[in-house]
Amino acid sequence: MKLFTAVTSLLMASDKLIPDALKNDWDSFKNVAGKTYSAVEEQIRLNIFKTNKLFVDEYDKLYESGAIPFKLKLNPFADLSHEEFLNTILLHNISEPQPQQSVREANYVSPENVKVPDEIDWRKKGVVTPVKNQGNCASCWTFSSAGAIESHHAIKNGNLIPLSEQSLIDCSKTYGTLGCEGGWMYQAYNYVKDNGIDKEESYPYKGMVDTCQHDDGKQGASVNGYINMPSGNEELLKEAVGTIGPVSVTLDASVPSFQFYSEGIYEEPKCKNNYPTHAVLVVGYGTENGRDYWLIKNSWGTKWGENGYMKLARNKNNHCGIAYWPCFPSM
Repeated sequence: MKLFTAVTSLLMASDKLIPDALKNDWDSFKNVAGKTYSAVEEQIRLNIFKTNKLFVDEYDKLYESGAIPFKLKLNPFADLSHEEFLNTILLHNISEPQPQQSVREANYVSPENVKVPDEIDWRKKGVVTPVKNQGNCASCWTFSSAGAIESHHAIKNGNLIPLSEQSLIDCSKTYGTLGCEGGWMYQAYNYVKDNGIDKEESYPYKGMVDTCQHDDGKQGASVNGYINMPSGNEELLKEAVGTIGPVSVTLDASVPSFQFYSEGIYEEPKCKNNYPTHAVLVVGYGTENGRDYWLIKNSWGTKWGENGYMKLARNKNNHCGIAYWPCFPSM
């Protein structure tokens, strides 16, 4: 009802015929995204799509003028209002984590005599699974934590095993998680320490909360605990990613431009550095055209961003809170 109320005035003012170019874009979107609607919702979604297209077009004018270093594009979220996006995809109804008060295991200690590389991409080392899709479930915390475990297990043991995010959604409630309404990575790591985590092939993703079906005989990996990193320190984050492996992080994904990020280095002035609304996995870092960036693996499918990845500004005052609360599993 809230959505219908929000767009009523827009529909009443929209008596003009939809331009052919917009109609073609809309039909193409529905075809690619596999979306169908009732007659009433079709008009509502079309108007939302039109608003989103205008927004994307304005940002791309800024990109073309050189004012910003990243582009936007319409993607599978193009028929969602930003309010819907915030309430469906991002973390909600969950208490903010306290970075220095959630430690069950150990704090980060820099390796001795370590040489930190200028750039790294753990995908090129064969220890990062393909991009996955959380769907209409705020389960990013499971993809960040399971992704980190996948990578660290592969670094240690030499075999890359896709792990079950669904098992974390269903089975870790007693560790403080809220399924499709959110959770934090340290809670997932604590669960996996005590129970292990199933393989994805034996416990596939549903994108909804279900009864726990954990099976010790189908375990894909285990952890000894997790390492909690200092909040706000990008240099230590670089050190950990560069010398140990991918790191789970939270960041602010609530800015509308994040919803439609396409390519380039995301540097958004409206982004907050102390407002975690999403969890992702840092799988590398580097420099492009003189700009430092973090390489982030997201969980919104390959039609978002650069085939599911984002380059986010690095060494820009903890941009979007990338180093607000990093942690990774100890194997």
